[in-house]
Amino acid sequence: MVRAGLHPEHHEAFDRAFRAALDEAGRELDLQPVHEVAEHWRRHAWITRDREQHRRIVREAVEELTGEPPPGGESTRASEARL
Repeated sequence: MVRAGLHPEHHEAFDRAFRAALDEAGRELDLQPVHEVAEHWRRHAWITRDREQHRRIVREAVEELTGEPPPGGESTRASEARL
């Protein structure tokens, strides 16, 4: 369910994180890592469900922290990396 709620550009990162959590859960016999990854990505899916609003909020956060707006063509992912 969580993966289905993500924008396709995030599927690869989710898959890597989820597989790593499954590996750790198997080694430790503890499902906590799986729950933590699922919750992190569930929140990410919820926050980014409205892509334009999310982009605007990220750009505003970058401007608030740096004092300058990010370049007009900068991707949301690049702006997020600046936070």
